[in-house]
Amino acid sequence: MLPQDKGFYLMDDVLSAVDSQVARHLVDALMVDYLRNKTRVLCTHHAQFLQSADWVLVFQDGKLISQGPPSVVLSSEVYGDCSSRDGSRQPKKTDELDEREVAIPYEEERCRGRVEFDIVSTYWKAVGLSVAPAVLATLLLMQSTRNVSDWWLAHWVSELQNDTSNATASFDENPTDPTFYLAVYGGIAVANTCFTFLRAFLFAYGGLKAATFLHARLVDVVLQVTNTFLTISYFY
Repeated sequence: MLPQDKGFYLMDDVLSAVDSQVARHLVDALMVDYLRNKTRVLCTHHAQFLQSADWVLVFQDGKLISQGPPSVVLSSEVYGDCSSRDGSRQPKKTDELDEREVAIPYEEERCRGRVEFDIVSTYWKAVGLSVAPAVLATLLLMQSTRNVSDWWLAHWVSELQNDTSNATASFDENPTDPTFYLAVYGGIAVANTCFTFLRAFLFAYGGLKAATFLHARLVDVVLQVTNTFLTISYFY
């Protein structure tokens, strides 16, 4: 998407840094379709895209040597002589294309399905054989203390109701002292807070450790792989 809506666009060899498939998509979707009501000036060596232009100007050594509609300029002898002087800019024929370029699909593909066990195992090892179990243990303890605190609070309320009923029936004005229940509930709350902070720290530490390991592994793989873009990019 273009950052600003203007009436005039000057594009200086914007197709030289992309492969032929992306260049074709930029010409068709952007220059021909999206900017169809704008004035567009494109400087390029890609001769195969000149058919989409309204007017073509051919320059050689900084001088204008030919201009006109694409059907006239591309079939003229001046353009043919100019193109023949630079063989590196001549487009390859279809049967001469690298078979790797033909095999690359125009649209990107993505895998669908569930996360495989080897991916989970790789991330587990990236986190660390000692940190990963610690994260799970603190998570289990955090949730367990939370559930126990809810159960203890419900038990405390139930005992308090029973003591109140018994005190009413026997006219006893001194029900059971809630200090014991309060102390146990406070201890469980403190334990839950400690496990929560510990789980958050280990989770963040394990995530950073895994990210560092996977990034280093990814960089190592990318630096050793064959760069297909540089292999199949042709400039005319």
